[in-house]
Amino acid sequence: MKIAASKKKDFWAGVMLMSLGGAAIFLARDYPFGSTMRMGAGYFPSILGAILVLFGIYITVVGLRSHETITVHCSFRAVLLLSLSLI
Repeated sequence: MKIAASKKKDFWAGVMLMSLGGAAIFLARDYPFGSTMRMGAGYFPSILGAILVLFGIYITVVGLRSHETITVHCSFRAVLLLSLSLI
């Protein structure tokens, strides 16, 4: 069985990174930021959150611009047996 998968996983990965970065920035807002010479407790999580948001934006744009489809070979029997093994 062949399944045509699109590059939408890049889109959702970018959304996930932006969500994690936004959450890090949101949670770090209560900590003192400080300055570059004297960093506070909120400096590092805020910077890492911003980097995650930027990477997320990039990956989301790449996922939206790509129209390439990937053919994935999938065995129906393997999927069925794996599903039954979880019961």
